Amino acid sequence: TPTSARWRQRSRSRSIPVVDDTRRRARPDPSRRNGPAYCRTMGARVVVESVRKAWVPVPGAGEGAISEALAGVSFSLEPGDFVALLGPSGCGKSTLLNLLGALDRPTSGRVLVDGHDLALFSDAGRDLYRRRTAATVFQFFNLLPTMTSLENVALPLLLDDVPSAEAEERAAAALGEVGLPEKSGAFPWQLSGGQMQRVAVARALVARPSLLLADEPTGNLDSRSSGRSSSRRRSCRPSP
Repeated sequence: TPTSARWRQRSRSRSIPVVDDTRRRARPDPSRRNGPAYCRTMGARVVVESVRKAWVPVPGAGEGAISEALAGVSFSLEPGDFVALLGPSGCGKSTLLNLLGALDRPTSGRVLVDGHDLALFSDAGRDLYRRRTAATVFQFFNLLPTMTSLENVALPLLLDDVPSAEAEERAAAALGEVGLPEKSGAFPWQLSGGQMQRVAVARALVARPSLLLADEPTGNLDSRSSGRSSSRRRSCRPSP
C-alpha cells in the first residue's frame, strides 16, 4: 500500500483532518538539484522589527503578572545566513522561533520573510508558508507515533500534493543523509531519542525549505551524529 494511502486511511480512523490541497506548483528539475538528495540551496531574507510577545494575565492576577517573552527584538538575516540563538532557559528563544515559523503571532512589531508580513497571513496561508518556505525541527520531535520514520519524513511532501512515489524516494534519501536508512520502517517508539531527532531533521529538510528553524536540534545527539546533522544543514547554504 502506498504511503499516502496508508496515511489517509489512518487519518480517517483517528479523525485527523486530511488536507486536500489541489493547487500544484512547478516541481524542480532533478538534474538541477545540488548537494544532498533532499536539499536545495536555502535562502530567505528575514526582517524582525521591534517584536514584542507577551501573554495577558489571568483575571485578578494583577498587572505585574504579565509574562513577556520578547521585548522589542529587532534584527535582519540575509539569504544563506547560519545563525545560533544563545541564552538561558526561558529567555524567549523558542518563542522567537515560533514567530519565525508562523506558529504564533507577535503582540506588536512585525516579522517579515521575503517581504511578507507573517501576521497578515490567513490560516491557509500560514499552512502553505510552513509547508513550502519555513520548516521547523522541534525540540521534542513531534513525530506521529502511528507512522514509520519513512512516513513521518514523507508527510510534508504528501500534504503538498507530491506524488507518493516521489515522496517516498525523497524521504528515503533524507533518512540516508542523516544516517538512518535502516530505520525507515521503524516507529518512533522503536527509536532512541537521538534517532528520533535525526528523523525530525530529515523531515524538516525533505521539502527543501527556504528557511530552516531548529530548536536545539542536536540536544539528543552524540558528537558524531551532531556533526553530521550540522554539516547537512550547512550544505544547504549558498556558495560564497
